[in-house]
Amino acid sequence: MINYEELTPVEDRGGILFKRDDKFAPFGSNCVNGGKLRQSFILIRSEVEKNNINRLIAGCSMISLQGPIVAVTAREFGIDCTIVYGGTNVKSLGKNLMSSIAKKYGAKFHIAKSGRSAVLLHYARGIKKENDYIVRYSMDGISKERILATANQVENIPDRLDNLIVACGSGVTSTGILYGIEKFKKKVGDIYLVGTAPNREKKIIAELEGMNVNPKIKYIDYFGMGVAYSAKYKYVWGGIRMHPNYEGKAFHFLLNNVDYKNEKTLLWIVGKEPTRG
Repeated sequence: MINYEELTPVEDRGGILFKRDDKFAPFGSNCVNGGKLRQSFILIRSEVEKNNINRLIAGCSMISLQGPIVAVTAREFGIDCTIVYGGTNVKSLGKNLMSSIAKKYGAKFHIAKSGRSAVLLHYARGIKKENDYIVRYSMDGISKERILATANQVENIPDRLDNLIVACGSGVTSTGILYGIEKFKKKVGDIYLVGTAPNREKKIIAELEGMNVNPKIKYIDYFGMGVAYSAKYKYVWGGIRMHPNYEGKAFHFLLNNVDYKNEKTLLWIVGKEPTRG
């Protein structure tokens, strides 16, 4: 049985601390891994327990980890999986890394006319049957159970930090980390959320205020500055290969804006890019 509660390590590499949530890798380090996979298990376990789910349906970008994560989760729970991609073709899906991994773990594909999230969701609703469950963008948003799953991982980071840097996409992981800082009474000087997708700052703050948490964050809106979600920032540090769409951007910010040589600094690694292996 997969242990969702086990703490992933904090490692010092060249004077920078890294929270290695990518080491939540129950299927091996080259397969899908990390905090998003943990959240997916928790979400789908809850749905399977409450409802008689036979199939997961997800619409997502071809560069998103969501396709492989949903496919692996479906296989783990013994149910079917359909991934809806848009604006592509069968040949392109066969060459794409994320769709190839999803197929390896049993996913079947449908192709919509457009890759826009609203179009993908509309298509998913059109093929949905009784006892299917649609996994929406960012895995149906924020839930208390998923927040706590991430928050608990804060327990083993240092009690005091000068800087904490997190890549922020949908905002679910960031919300959990911020709640965990309050839960475990961690003292952090500056908390930087580096936005890799449309701005989630208001959503994060509103969710936490509803839980009586009032974080002081510095939201660095890379996406709003014109850095595309698909842009790749490739970094390797101390043997750690950053995910180019997420942590690579956060690490770029760290190197250029934080005095990591003199200040205690931690980068939270949500997950690493899987390979075909």
